[in-house]
Amino acid sequence: MEIVREKKLLTYIDLLAVNIDEAALLGGISRREKVEKIVKACTQAAQAANPAIQMTITNGGKGAYACEGEQRLFLPSLKVLVANTAGAGDAWLSGLLLGTLQGLPFISNDSINCVELARLVSAMSVMSGDTINFAINKQTLASFASKQGRGNLIRTLYNG
Repeated sequence: MEIVREKKLLTYIDLLAVNIDEAALLGGISRREKVEKIVKACTQAAQAANPAIQMTITNGGKGAYACEGEQRLFLPSLKVLVANTAGAGDAWLSGLLLGTLQGLPFISNDSINCVELARLVSAMSVMSGDTINFAINKQTLASFASKQGRGNLIRTLYNG
């Protein structure tokens, strides 16, 4: 992460998705610090370089944090039967990107936003024994979202 700071690479980044270990490195503090302190340090470092950056910090089964400007959001992990966590971060990012491409807000006061979609897709990902859950599609995502009380998100996503 030192090269990121030296080269001021964050000034060129619109969307940053990191895990808690990467967040500690970016924030310049020990991974042994409390999660809230790591999130704060990482957020401050990223926003100092680029105040407009949108970012998420995932923390495995403990949830994720999202930041956009002054807005902060903590999302607890959805309760699912975990088969394999490999690929969960990639699935998270795919949900963020899908939401962005579909014009959803990054963070909002309701559950119709990019980070909520990322949470759904990553939860579905860890339910599969494979690194990529090939069963995720429009129909299975809609069904899972409905079971999680997030059916409005998918209806908005696909019905505009």
